[in-house]
Amino acid sequence: MTELKRGSVVFSLAGHDRGSLLTVVEILPDGMLLLADGKRRKLFAPKRKKAKHVKATHAVLMLDGLSDRALNKALRALRETRVVSPNSKGGNLLVQRRCD
Repeated sequence: MTELKRGSVVFSLAGHDRGSLLTVVEILPDGMLLLADGKRRKLFAPKRKKAKHVKATHAVLMLDGLSDRALNKALRALRETRVVSPNSKGGNLLVQRRCD
């Protein structure tokens, strides 16, 4: 599995935000993650979520100086230009470029 760090883009597996792309704002000492998407969950009020409820992608965003609007735009662009799906064996998520 890809190691999670600040700026890692993750795919939500559980909760009302299941299926959405979020980015890791902070990793708390108890293993919980603070996640934001720039639209529903802003950078100043990120969502707390257990690490087992997300799957890491290989994408990482630089969060320094990033606004909520820019974060949302970056995640939307990533979602539109890449396919995020589980591999055939149910393991880690893959980020692959579309071949349109």
